[in-house]
Order: sequence, then C-alpha cells, then structure tokens
Amino acid sequence: MHILNCTTPAQYFHALRRQLLRPFRKPLVLMTPKTLLRHPSAVSSLPEMEIGTTFQPVLASTLDGRPWKGGLKGREGDEREGGREGRLPPTVLLCCGKIYYDIVKDAEGRKDLDPSQILLLRLEELSPFPRSALAPFLPPALPLPSSPTTYFWVQEEPWNAGAWAFISSHLRPSLPALTYIGPPPLPTPAVGTREGHAEERERLLTTLWENVREGGAADRLDEA
Repeated sequence: MHILNCTTPAQYFHALRRQLLRPFRKPLVLMTPKTLLRHPSAVSSLPEMEIGTTFQPVLASTLDGRPWKGGLKGREGDEREGGREGRLPPTVLLCCGKIYYDIVKDAEGRKDLDPSQILLLRLEELSPFPRSALAPFLPPALPLPSSPTTYFWVQEEPWNAGAWAFISSHLRPSLPALTYIGPPPLPTPAVGTREGHAEERERLLTTLWENVREGGAADRLDEA
C-alpha cells in the first residue's frame, strides 16, 4: 500500500501518473488537505512535470526555500562549509504535509534564525517508508561532523493521531535522540475551533524554535 501526503501539485501529478502507468496495482491513499488547494506557496512549475521527472518520496530544502541538491552534496552552487559534501546543517527538521508551509512562513519573521543552517525534509511518502531516500541524511551515512546535527520531527496532529508513532519506529534506531515537536496525546483529532487551532499552532512553532536554539533541550509539547 502507498500512503502519500503530497505538498506540491507536481508531486500529486507524479503520484497519480505512477499509479496509472505501473503494470501492477497497489492501493493508493492520498492525504490532500483542502488548504493546499489555495495556498499561495503550494505551486509547481511545468518543468517539474516534464518528461524525465518523477515522484520524490522525500523533498529536501533549506529553511529559505533553496532545494538541497544531491543529498550530502548540499545546495547547488554552495561552496560554504554547510554545503560541502558530507556535511549537513546543524539542524534537520523532518515533517509531513502542510505543516511545512507553516514552518517556512513563521521562520520568515524571526531574525534570530539562519535559514541556511536549517534543513527541512518533507516526507511525501509514508508507506512504504522511504528509507533509501532518507539514508543520505541520517547519521550512519555521515562522517562525524565538528558540530552534531540535531533532528526534530514536527507535526500539527496530536501525538497519538499523526505519523509520529509510525515514523519513530523507523527512525529511532538511527536517531535515538530524535525530538518530537507537536501536540500532546488528545482524545479528539482537533481542538474544534479556528481560534483554538491557531493558538495551538503558534504554541507548536514557538516550542520548535526554542528547541532549535537550545539544541533540543527545551520542553516538548508531548511532555506538557
């Protein structure tokens, strides 16, 4: 079974095309929130859907929106320390779905963040787990850096309702210090009001940046 949470029109296009052109059939589950239908940043260009392009199970970019090209080779054309082969930024944020756009937008107004030093990994495919696509960004594939990279999993769903339980079972062996950033366990899937959701999202993002600054030492929402 394929379970996808596409964040761009191109990814959605490639997912449907792959499903139709394969000589075999697998169940396909697509999580497509309505907000991304009209989100101004959820756009794709025609070259992203041309011949030779395919679905990407993981999308990597820095916080300023620059694609991270070639896995460990870093950003295309970046010759600084953070972009050299075998190096990753000191902070890696893993997420799934539209929370990616909330993270990027909220970071724009924060002067204390260096966007080039934060790598965002969007898991566009949850199942089958994209182990090979994530492998270049995980510690076993990296030489020991001078400053260790800190990893966070960020989700807007409650601890017991989002992808965390599934993701952590796959990532914990490689990332025992992976930090969860998200709401605590809840008996309901959502708070029920727009105001409550906005307040919860603001608290989530504030906790995220506190953790980033402290290297994962700040209180996490799942422990609240």
